Amino acid sequence: MEKNVTLSLETTTSGVDSLGKFDARPANFAALAAHEMRSPLRSLRIYLEAVSSQYGTNIDPQALELVSRSLHVAERMQRLLDGILDCALMEHRPNSPRPMVEMDQLLENVLSELKEDIDQSQASVTSKGLPAVRYNPEQLETVLTNLIRNAIQYRSAEPPRIFLHAQRLNDLHIICIKDNGQGISPEHHKLIFEPFSQLDRNKSMSRIGLGLYICKSIIEQNGGHMDVHSAIGRGAEFSFSIKVTGND
Repeated sequence: MEKNVTLSLETTTSGVDSLGKFDARPANFAALAAHEMRSPLRSLRIYLEAVSSQYGTNIDPQALELVSRSLHVAERMQRLLDGILDCALMEHRPNSPRPMVEMDQLLENVLSELKEDIDQSQASVTSKGLPAVRYNPEQLETVLTNLIRNAIQYRSAEPPRIFLHAQRLNDLHIICIKDNGQGISPEHHKLIFEPFSQLDRNKSMSRIGLGLYICKSIIEQNGGHMDVHSAIGRGAEFSFSIKVTGND
């Protein structure tokens, strides 16, 4: 174990050294910082999981609870780093490739990635009439993943029911994601798209406050618009627009 800890510290030191040599522009620095922090954070999670699984029966229950809380914090930190990296990388992909993307197939990929969350929450995710669009698939998958994950995370007492559908409005595809969750008060509709915003709708749930900001940034970067319609106790419906191309 001591050898592994030493290696982890060396990795961290190496990462810090790299930061000193990197371009100091904010986006570049944030991207490298997030990237370099991933490795020691991953090691920390592995050690905590090992303590919990291998020594859990021999540890005082209060100490085991502290290990569990530490794991929760490490997982939240991982999501934060992922969000920061996504934000930084967006500045370097203004002219990313935009092949034709079948949204139904993309949704299958997202649901596969979120399978554990879906199973644990007993969520139902259905769709109807999703189009093929010309878009960067990685960016569009990020948008769908964040919106569906939010719908699961901020669920009501009932299992989440999430419905995706689309409509054509002149030269735009309007993609809608509707849920039966807690809902969002109208005075917070603008706030939720700000970076690091937290409404504390449920203090037992962690929130990074970058997911919706990233979604909105991606949509606007591609010439679209994002909006939300919601009220407390009535679920939420997020919508975003995608320009129709000649091949759609």
